[in-house]
Amino acid sequence: MFISTMDKRDNKPLLYSGMSFHNSSTESNMRKRALDSDLPGSNLLPGMHPTLGSGPTPSIFPVHVPPPMAHQSADLRSQTPVDARESQRVRVRASKACDRCRSQKVKCSGEQPCLNCSKHNKECVFSKLTDNGTKSLGRNLDINVPVLFGSSASAPAPDSSYVMHLENRVRYLESLLTPHSSSIAPLHINTGEQENPRPPILSAVTSKWRFSRRHQNRLLHDLCSTLYTTLSDENKVLVSVPRSQYFGWNLSGVKYIPSEPLPTAPQLDVDEADLVDYFFREINSVFGAIHEPVFREQLMAYNELVKEEADKQNQSSESLARFNSARLFSAQLYLMYALSTRFKEFSKPQGPSMAALEAEVAAFRYGYSVVNLLSFEWESFELVQAWILITLYLRISHRQTSANTALNRATTMVRSMGLGQNHMVMANSTPYEQLKAKRIFWAVFTMERVFGLQTGRYGALTMEHVKRPFPILDYESENDTWLPKPAFALLHIARIATYVHTSEHDDFDLIKYQQVEKELEDLNRWFVENEFSDTDLFSKNRRSQISGLALAQIKLHYYDLIMCVHGKILFDFLGKRIVNEGLKIDRVFTSCMGILGVLEKVHRAKLLYVPWYSTLVLLFNVGVNSLTLIHAGQRVQQAKHMFRTAIKLITVLQKAAVHNDQGKIQAKHRFTMVRECLWALKMTSRTLSLRLQQDFSDLNNIGVDHGSSEVNKQHFSQMGIAEEDYGEGSSSQQTPNPPQSKYNPFYAPSSTMPQPIPDLDVTPGSSSSGILDENLHLGNLQWFDQWMDFNYDI
Repeated sequence: MFISTMDKRDNKPLLYSGMSFHNSSTESNMRKRALDSDLPGSNLLPGMHPTLGSGPTPSIFPVHVPPPMAHQSADLRSQTPVDARESQRVRVRASKACDRCRSQKVKCSGEQPCLNCSKHNKECVFSKLTDNGTKSLGRNLDINVPVLFGSSASAPAPDSSYVMHLENRVRYLESLLTPHSSSIAPLHINTGEQENPRPPILSAVTSKWRFSRRHQNRLLHDLCSTLYTTLSDENKVLVSVPRSQYFGWNLSGVKYIPSEPLPTAPQLDVDEADLVDYFFREINSVFGAIHEPVFREQLMAYNELVKEEADKQNQSSESLARFNSARLFSAQLYLMYALSTRFKEFSKPQGPSMAALEAEVAAFRYGYSVVNLLSFEWESFELVQAWILITLYLRISHRQTSANTALNRATTMVRSMGLGQNHMVMANSTPYEQLKAKRIFWAVFTMERVFGLQTGRYGALTMEHVKRPFPILDYESENDTWLPKPAFALLHIARIATYVHTSEHDDFDLIKYQQVEKELEDLNRWFVENEFSDTDLFSKNRRSQISGLALAQIKLHYYDLIMCVHGKILFDFLGKRIVNEGLKIDRVFTSCMGILGVLEKVHRAKLLYVPWYSTLVLLFNVGVNSLTLIHAGQRVQQAKHMFRTAIKLITVLQKAAVHNDQGKIQAKHRFTMVRECLWALKMTSRTLSLRLQQDFSDLNNIGVDHGSSEVNKQHFSQMGIAEEDYGEGSSSQQTPNPPQSKYNPFYAPSSTMPQPIPDLDVTPGSSSSGILDENLHLGNLQWFDQWMDFNYDI
């Protein structure tokens, strides 16, 4: 952030960024005088107050600056030109005394230092300087320091240079925290709409939201526009203003790469209204990538074009061109077809229709081809939205690499268009364009953050590209028809996930864990207040009409975030010592139990077959966590319950087959990857059981024959255990200890003075002499117990 002010000496504007001066002469003078002199503040950065150093942020009130010491003045004179010494020498009135002379009530010479202080080799300090001396000292330090004269009531107001110093000081302290703050938390939370203090002088005039900070590219357009305004009306018709573009990009010519023709949309026999309704109800509500009201208006216009295109006889070149210009919209529509078909078909009890799945693939290929061809040459809001849909489809049904590639296309386009830059508002942009830029950016941000947690790939959208303030945790404050409530909640999960994304390593400090826990608690409280709790997911008493399955996906992402933060503590049970007070094993249990609870509710609602990407991976992770806890002996009963539940739900998915219309099995396994997960979990369980059996066998071989328990029934009078009969030759006639002398039979509590210790009633040399000899020697220790109740004058 740049702050502009005016230098009082030459009326030239100075720019300050952080703590560095953007004025070469001032900066060099500051550095030279700070390094070459021993004045107070000689090691300070430019703009720092000499009496404050690197301490806390100073007060805005005037500050007294003590004069330099004797040796400092000598050094200063030796390093200052002769003609400048007079202007820099601190002059004081002779009638004024230094602090030491005033306190001792002796005559002061008024010099700096005075004769008395020089004679006694004492520091000479004048608490009040003349106005001339103050100004000269301020000039020497390149700052004008207000000095307190008289009482605080008569103190002059701080001038602009001192206010500037305080602002620079604050920014310097912020700069010290910057390397750490980016790895601790998101730095800005939206507290309301903020007006842009700077005009968008370098923003593009096109409506395609081009983002460029190359000043030269805009100069020609502004020059011609300025000249055009000075022309008469007769001359204006003779010229035109060149458009704003990157002129002279290269020396291309003669032969260009021809644009590939866009493919023709396949003819699909689908229920368009049903698939579109399903998409917005069950899919779009999670990420909020598409604005439903506007899309439905566009869909009506598109269907009119389709009808015109179908009427070949009445088709004109104009209607054909309008239809071809809607190819990108049709690509978005077909991507919706593919997603909705995948969800609806796989959720059927008998399994998906193979013909419907073929139509799904055809719809996706058409949508992907159009988006990919257009993205080769252009960038736009709609292309980013299409890449979001492609990423979601591939995340659900295809490979990790393809999903990451599609997501990278979206994040790259977002960065190049500058959608995350809050300060940059395009010239001639409408309020809806600005809303569109904000909503599409947060959709990409959310997807990148939550997918990054599951893949462990961070950094596609760094905080350098996120300059928009995060929304506050108040859904009503957004106040638009674009953002669904589940997408708003998932955005805040993505915001908290930024703690993980911006961390330089996987080992957080305690403060960071505390910050994450505070954010998670606040979000969970918001869940409860807004019918997002686990008990409200499929409740019939819910007031809102939001899909329960969409809400379940939000909670699964929430528990996945907890597991991502605290799950690394499980490595502590595998020989990799992790010592951190912020890691809580309880939070791992909380996330695992929460995941199982949500998915059990989904199963009871007969929606477990809906192929959301989190279902299988979270069940598998819970199973692995459970086996790790059993191996470590941590809450074994609870861990066994979690493992049993996870295996049960995975088995339900594993047994799901695909049937044709006649009821015959077409495919034995509806979800192929479930078999791999179940095999891996049961193989790990088998390995663990073999290890336990081996431990059982080894312990038996070492020996478990403990013999008779009589050995544990011995006489330990010092422990207050009643006497036992040790057989013949033992002294079995001893009198049991009275209750008041349970620990010391020789101590009388009622007595106020120590009592003599009688002889033990034992016979040395008896068969049990070993035990009795120990008791005999024990009395040497019990002798001190007589003073255990000592309380004289305590």
